Amino acid sequence: MDKVDTRHMERDTEDKRQKATGTHGMAASAVHEATKAGAEILRNGGNAMDALVAIQFALSVVEVFNTGIGASGYIVYFDQKTKRPG
Repeated sequence: MDKVDTRHMERDTEDKRQKATGTHGMAASAVHEATKAGAEILRNGGNAMDALVAIQFALSVVEVFNTGIGASGYIVYFDQKTKRPG
């Protein structure tokens, strides 16, 4: 992402962890370039699943031995339009 707006972040004084919230979508991964790919998809009108696939493909390039499109993982997805799990 171009800039991170930290005004909306709250500081948890008890354990000093940052919390981020958003109203237009959010992308996160272990690698900055993969996160940028997901954020770009969201910015161009894609949905959460589109961003997830973009992030996963980017991670499969930069973390060849750690991840892949067939790696195990779990997704909880809710489609806002249909009001049903995906």
